[in-house]
Amino acid sequence: MQQATHIYRNGTILTMDSRCSIVSCLAVSGETILAVGSEAEVAPFQGPETRIVDLGGRFMMPGFYDCHSHFMRAGMYNKYYLDVNSHPIGDVRTHGDIRRKVREALSGMPAGEWLLCAGYDDTAVAEERHFTLAELDAMAPDHPLFLRHISGHLALCNSKAFEAAGITDETLNPSGGVFRHDGNGRLTGLVEEPAAMEMVLAASPQMTEEKWLGAVERATDDYVAKGVTTAHDGGVTTAMWKNYMTAHKRGMLKNRVQLLPKHGWFDFSLAPTVQCGTPLTKDGLLSMGAVKLFQDGSLQGYTGYLSNPYHSLPDAISDGSWRGYPIYNPRELVNIGTRYHEEGWQVAIHGNGDAGIEDILNAFEEAQKAYPRANARHIIIHCQTVREDQLDRIERLGVVPSFFTVHTYYWGDRHRDIFLGKARASRIDPLRSAL
Repeated sequence: MQQATHIYRNGTILTMDSRCSIVSCLAVSGETILAVGSEAEVAPFQGPETRIVDLGGRFMMPGFYDCHSHFMRAGMYNKYYLDVNSHPIGDVRTHGDIRRKVREALSGMPAGEWLLCAGYDDTAVAEERHFTLAELDAMAPDHPLFLRHISGHLALCNSKAFEAAGITDETLNPSGGVFRHDGNGRLTGLVEEPAAMEMVLAASPQMTEEKWLGAVERATDDYVAKGVTTAHDGGVTTAMWKNYMTAHKRGMLKNRVQLLPKHGWFDFSLAPTVQCGTPLTKDGLLSMGAVKLFQDGSLQGYTGYLSNPYHSLPDAISDGSWRGYPIYNPRELVNIGTRYHEEGWQVAIHGNGDAGIEDILNAFEEAQKAYPRANARHIIIHCQTVREDQLDRIERLGVVPSFFTVHTYYWGDRHRDIFLGKARASRIDPLRSAL
């Protein structure tokens, strides 16, 4: 009988078996669980070299798998950005709270230096609106200011940030992104989707290898502290990939991370395999994930792509038929998805609105028709407003709906009251229907 390297005893151990049994002892050999149960059931695995750990009644359970995560960026935001998260994540409740935080952060900072902030949520402050450009300029008159929205699909920028990036009222929108203008054609400060946001951030101080490694270190500490033993990084760029390898070589990773290369931002010559789940390191701490694309944005930012109009709209969007917009036209998405499918990739496409989900399903179906492949297991990330008829297609096509259920906890009431209305909001992330 194989001897245990460790036996944990005298604990309250949740096994997560089909009955969610609770036992007192667990025996492991390295990373393999040998036995769970009572003292008597685990005792045969004890050898002369076995280390006995007395849990003293403490709780033990399997580690969490975070199947929707942006691991390195989470470390970056938590380490290098000013935290302006609203309650219950942070302590912001009003515009005044953000002004105070920004004022304190700028105190003593040389004029012209950038202030990057993360966690901003216009729907979670008492004012229930975005700052105006004039308010942003008054908040940081001598510094470029960038307020990243909690959705990751919006940002607010002041005039100094636009000036630094060379963006004017006449700057054209990039493909898949928008610089919002008022009725007079002037910038409002609101920037939508990464394609536009990155045009602003290109003028900010860039992430160096040292900073990326600092982000990995911070993310590792944050995730492990919460019991997350396996995470994803959805949307890895070439620079991030290289720094993951460096971080691993230096022994900085404490948990497993699956890397999802980001279409358009990743040098695929670096990828040693297209098989999702394949270890990239001998210890399995890094593994290959699906290739990541976006077909729409965020419902909270009115950039999610719906088949019917949003429930209510801000003053900045006066068109009552507004449904959001796709990142790619349908034929372009089919072509991109088919190419990756033909090469053997698992493909993961972000889709919040049901119109975006429809485009994604059409792309997956076209790819399978052109190049039939068993068990491709392509993924719809978020799949938030999926309809019943689309769930039927998802089952038929063997697609994985990767629901991001924190939408329900953090924004369910606002989806009901602001973005979707009661009927559609009551069906976001429909896990029971999917089952």
